[in-house]
Amino acid sequence: MQSIARLGRSGAAFGRFQQKRTTTILCVRKGDKVVIMGDRQVTLGDKYVAKASTKKLRRAGDSVLCGFAGSTADAMTLLEKLEAKLTEFPGQLLRACVELAKEWRGDKSMRQLNASLIVANDSESLEIDGLGNVITPEEDGVLAIGSGGLLAKAAARALVDIEGMDAEAICRKSMTIATSIDVMSNNDYNIDFLEKKNDDGKKGMICPLRPTSHY
Repeated sequence: MQSIARLGRSGAAFGRFQQKRTTTILCVRKGDKVVIMGDRQVTLGDKYVAKASTKKLRRAGDSVLCGFAGSTADAMTLLEKLEAKLTEFPGQLLRACVELAKEWRGDKSMRQLNASLIVANDSESLEIDGLGNVITPEEDGVLAIGSGGLLAKAAARALVDIEGMDAEAICRKSMTIATSIDVMSNNDYNIDFLEKKNDDGKKGMICPLRPTSHY
């Protein structure tokens, strides 16, 4: 993965970042479609399931998908900050995310926020963490965070070149594999997507979107 912005780190921040993000969030971009998917389990420590039906996907406006791992309250704070940055820099997702990462690292109170984010619009996918990193995916278009993130990413990378599998099919299969192995994630999911349509050579437009669905 390519790090677009790295804004420095301290030992304390690094230690905080190493705390477990007990969930699995996966984002796959293929063709004109980007899909984000997340499990719904919340755990307390390494032993207890606090809730099995939490929604970890959100929208920033109508055109930006967001998924989070870590503290729900902290993630909501970051999403509010992201929406403010998108209002300040309309149509510039990368700029908004870099500005959010700078504020996250530079503001003493925000440094305590314990969460990671994946955000995507119709053309870009990005990961933001508390170390000041804004990360783009490799050419395969796959990003993942959380305790099951590496499992989901590995599965998605193995499937992404298979003809006939679109982004949603890859997400569903990869999440099934990852959450069957990662004990901190369950097999109850939310999914959301954005899709472009190109008609008569015109510039692609974001299609009407279905709401985040549970299956």
